[in-house]
Amino acid sequence: MWKAHTKDVNCVRVDRTLGRFLSGGDDCTVAVARLPLFSPLATLRCEVGVLSVASDHSRLVAGCEDNRLRLWDFQQAAEDCTFQDTQAWRALTGMAEASRSQLAHQQALGR
Repeated sequence: MWKAHTKDVNCVRVDRTLGRFLSGGDDCTVAVARLPLFSPLATLRCEVGVLSVASDHSRLVAGCEDNRLRLWDFQQAAEDCTFQDTQAWRALTGMAEASRSQLAHQQALGR
């Protein structure tokens, strides 16, 4: 059995499309494993506990206890940058446009 964390696990993400399992915990790490056998790919370290994780084909983002987002490049397994402002993160990833579309739709519905 694969033991990915030494303290409590706070979040888990399974991406069947990319064949990855991600988890973040109080031990200040993000564990990345390959599915379906949970073979370890990487352990990424943070300065504080990890509360949430998400990824796409080339990047991983972790939401941490210090209210910052940390971004890694999967190819290099190195931390690219740290974001304190979630608007900066959304703008970087293109989520800002999706959020505006959703807001416009809600306004059209009178919500």
